Amino acid sequence: EPQYVEASRALAERTLREAGGSTDERLARMFRIAAGRAPETSEAAELAAALRDFQAHYAERPDQAKALIEAGATKPDPAIDPRELAPWTMIGNVILNLDEVVTKG
Repeated sequence: EPQYVEASRALAERTLREAGGSTDERLARMFRIAAGRAPETSEAAELAAALRDFQAHYAERPDQAKALIEAGATKPDPAIDPRELAPWTMIGNVILNLDEVVTKG
């Protein structure tokens, strides 16, 4: 769904703008925005591992990174390199698909 990818990208952009520069700070911020709580140690470790995988994937595939972040009606932030934004968009997608986020009341 393009709208879900777009929402994930918006979450990633917000995180990259507002959180500190470290991966841990960014992951914690993104998780807190979506889930309303800090990630547990095991959750943060899993997200960090997934982020590394996504970073490796998109570093070698800039065309795929660009295509991913251009999904939806709004345009991606041109100040953020697609090879950085795409992995964070995928992490946003993982977080937004967590049961507790989907069913959050």
